[in-house]
Amino acid sequence: FHYDGAAWSKLDTGEIDVDLWSVFGFENDAVFFGGSNGTILRYRAGAFEKLPTPSTEIVFGIWGSSPDDVWAVGGQTSGRPFIWRYEGTAFERLTSSPAELGTGFIWSVTGRAADDVWMSASRGLVLHWDGRRLSNEPIGGPSESLFSIGCHLDRCVTAGTNTANGVLYHNEGQGWTSRVPTADGPIWRGVTPTGEHAHVDEQQPGDERHLARIADPAGDRQDLQVHRKQHDEQDAEPEARHGHAEHG
Repeated sequence: FHYDGAAWSKLDTGEIDVDLWSVFGFENDAVFFGGSNGTILRYRAGAFEKLPTPSTEIVFGIWGSSPDDVWAVGGQTSGRPFIWRYEGTAFERLTSSPAELGTGFIWSVTGRAADDVWMSASRGLVLHWDGRRLSNEPIGGPSESLFSIGCHLDRCVTAGTNTANGVLYHNEGQGWTSRVPTADGPIWRGVTPTGEHAHVDEQQPGDERHLARIADPAGDRQDLQVHRKQHDEQDAEPEARHGHAEHG
């Protein structure tokens, strides 16, 4: 779907049997989509183009510092997680994904510059690319899946679940600290930091999802009065329906 400032319209990608999980676009330039079967599409000048990728794993997250420097992350239930990078020609696999992940997933990727790229993953891991090397840090427990990560100016926020409750971590350059408002909160599928707050996509018991705002530094939670949707059975895959859209 495309929003032109006034209304939404449906665009035909030309792909069949492909689920698209993530989207990232550049102002007045290309928009990239990632999804199942290793699919990455680029929308430019009114047309979709399928880009070559290293494998058929699921692309859960996509982000770039420029149209010629784009990262894609994901994984497959039966295989290892992956990190791909596009530098103007084709997506290529980054071989240094952390061994600690095993058969986990890298769920999301974001950044503030070409040398400041962040990724969130299974097993409570956050990864960082500084322009020369990829490092990883366990900020949560091994049962935690950090579905989403977002950065804003001088801070980053990541959110997810520990299989029972939501988890939320905050980093202003001094290390990651927990900002979970309650011990029995909802699962958080997406997070976007804005100003002094973090906006999260919640999943409540019964699969109801809605938006909330987490105040920082207090960590107080406030429901946002927006349209709520009760998801049907076709939207019930818990590990997958966490993708978020971003714009460069």
